[in-house]
This record gives sequence, structure tokens and C-alpha cells, in this order.
Amino acid sequence: MRRYEPAIAILLLGGISALVGCGRHGSVDGQLSHLRCGSTTYRLSAGQIDAELRSACDRASQSAAALDRYGAAARVRFTCARADGHVVQSVLVSKDLLSDYDQACAQYVTAAAAAHSRSDPHAAAEALRALTEQTNVLTRSFIDEANRSFARRKADRDALERLVKERGGSIEIS
Repeated sequence: MRRYEPAIAILLLGGISALVGCGRHGSVDGQLSHLRCGSTTYRLSAGQIDAELRSACDRASQSAAALDRYGAAARVRFTCARADGHVVQSVLVSKDLLSDYDQACAQYVTAAAAAHSRSDPHAAAEALRALTEQTNVLTRSFIDEANRSFARRKADRDALERLVKERGGSIEIS
């Protein structure tokens, strides 16, 4: 009596992994398969697409998708104006950080109004300096985070492309 359970389990796992995340998307010339990772498609032998390559593909796809929050579409115009309507700051900011910028502006408006009521130009200048400092910190943290994400994407993409190259695959140009 032969035991087929391990072979069936391997076939089922292979079929499931092809459906999950990035994976084979049809075959080319009967032997080559497509591996789609984010916006890039790789062509390589179906037998070369293993768990390590799929994992690298998932990491590359996820790190590429994480960059969406740093794109132009993810930014909005932030404008901070005093009670008299004078705009003191107007910049493009990440949608994710808009509430933090708004909070810094609200603190500035309160401090500037208090300085104006006391006719204290030093306090008004200090309030503006504090606003600039807070928004600079927010902007720097956003840029640092974006730089880390770009570096992570590059490392993930380089690792994936190294694996594809080692397995004799190539990038499909479409």
C-alpha cells in the first residue's frame, strides 16, 4: 500500500501559494512563469519559484506599497493664519500629519493672540518661532521616515532581483 498524503499535501500547498500574494500568473512557452511583485513582473522557470523567492517578492511588494504615503497624492496644503487673516505659514504636508500641523497652528494662534492683547512683540515673535520649530520637527520626521522607507524598498527590491538573477530569471518588459 502506497502513501500519497505527503505528495497531496505538497501539491495543495503549491497550489495555495500560487494563489496568495505574488506568484505565478500563467505560463509562458510551457516552461517559464511570471512572478509579479508590485509593479514589476519577472519571468523565470516555474521550478525556480520557491518559498524564498515568494517571501522576497512579498517584502518587495509591501515596501513598494508603503511608499504611497510619501507621494504627491498623499499631501495636502496646510495653512496657518492669525486671527486677523494674515497667513504665517502655508506648505504641503502629509495627510497623516495634518492634525499635528493643525495643533501647532492652534497653539501659535492662541499665543499670538495673547501677545497681541498685551502688545508684546517679543512674545509674538516667540510664538512664531515655536510654530516654525514644531512644523520643522514634523517635516524632518516625515522626511526621515520617507528616507528609511525608500532605503527599505531599495534593499528589498535588490534582494529580490538578486534571487531572480541567481535563478536565471529576468525582468519582463511590457
